Amino acid sequence: MATKKQTKVPTKKPSAKQAKLNADAQKRLATVKAKATVTKLSKYKSKSLPKTKSTSTSIILSPRYQQTYDKLEIKDSEFSKFEKLIAGELKRIRRGVKNLEQQYRAKTYEGLGEAYKVYQAVIKSPYANDILSNVRWALIDEGHKIQKNTNNAAMIIKYCWADAELTNKKVYDYSTALQAAQLKNIETDYFVEWIKKISIAQVIADYKEKDEDSLAERMRRARLVILRWLETKERNSLAQIKMTAWDAERLISAGTNQVVMLGTALRRMDRESFYADIHITTILPPNIDIDVMVVDRMAKQIVDVVGRYEEQLKVMDEELWSKDLEAYLSAEESEATRQTVEKWKGKRVKKG
Repeated sequence: MATKKQTKVPTKKPSAKQAKLNADAQKRLATVKAKATVTKLSKYKSKSLPKTKSTSTSIILSPRYQQTYDKLEIKDSEFSKFEKLIAGELKRIRRGVKNLEQQYRAKTYEGLGEAYKVYQAVIKSPYANDILSNVRWALIDEGHKIQKNTNNAAMIIKYCWADAELTNKKVYDYSTALQAAQLKNIETDYFVEWIKKISIAQVIADYKEKDEDSLAERMRRARLVILRWLETKERNSLAQIKMTAWDAERLISAGTNQVVMLGTALRRMDRESFYADIHITTILPPNIDIDVMVVDRMAKQIVDVVGRYEEQLKVMDEELWSKDLEAYLSAEESEATRQTVEKWKGKRVKKG
């Protein structure tokens, strides 16, 4: 069956006049659309919003979302400025607090040094009990709580820092520093340098490490060791002086049987002689404070090693034990003398 061949009907070309009219209409439509777009965009512009940096991305946002983005950028910029300001202020305050802390620590050490001088002067004076009693009652009158077991150093600290309202922990720390310095025979002029070098915390830690007993308890034990040593030495005394019992009683302190003598040691002028003569020039009047001072002086020298001599006394011959302890005391006194000489040498150099 034959099919009919379909033929394409050609479109009719517009006339020249019609083509011109169509072109003009297209131009007018494009102009209207352009004006409408500009008018629409101008509605979203805000004179109060500052210009923001253009983004490096090629993403193009609609005007409404672009406005949201601009606000976020502004908020982020304001936060950065505020954060920078606050960070600067915090660092400034931190520096100030650090400086204040350093000044406070320096003043604390200075105050402790002054308190140590007073503490040493008081406990070495014959008026120690009266003065410390007055300090105790002065604190009580001001409303401070003073326990029966409050030690002398703690009372000095409490009075000096009464207006600072120290915690019990601080009172303990500061008073322990004074006691530790006293037991180690730290010179008053060297105290501040000593405490700065090792710190209060380290002083307390060192003494806690050495012995679980309190310093006062170890000092009590050291006194017993020294008195036992003196008792041992009495059996082999260096010299004896015979006098009436009545005269002897006038020279001893009540309840101690101790006498304190002063004398000199002079080498004999004979060149071939290796001997020296010891002359007892006087016997001091009885004074319990001097007796205590002499015993305490030697007890302080062994307070850190008192356990060693307690144990040695159990197993060693008394005479050998006595000689060993005497040698230790002699060495400690020599070191204390050396430190005193060095201190005075330094003072003379500074003056020169």
